[in-house]
Amino acid sequence: ISAETAEAITRRRETVTRRVDEAEMFLSEALADGQEHRADEITAEAEGRGLGDRKLLWRAGQRLGVRRKKLGEGGWMWQLPECDHPAAEQATGAAGGNDPQGGSIAVKK
Repeated sequence: ISAETAEAITRRRETVTRRVDEAEMFLSEALADGQEHRADEITAEAEGRGLGDRKLLWRAGQRLGVRRKKLGEGGWMWQLPECDHPAAEQATGAAGGNDPQGGSIAVKK
């Protein structure tokens, strides 16, 4: 493998990692309320932000532990695990966000 090829592979990996990080941040915000959301609606919103690649969203969802539930013929519902959204943090008393009072700061869409 040549140095140029190795460098190209490294750049590609860095780009993919950065894009997955961006998609992960988007999903964290979009699913922050802890409720189930239709995957097609989340995907449409992601497309509007330039993050509409399904593989990209799937990888980001895997990293976050997004729960996916099939709705028969009606698509999919996505939800963050209970421990990852602000409502769960408030219910358990866990500190979150940057609130000096120790509460959670909800991220709005």
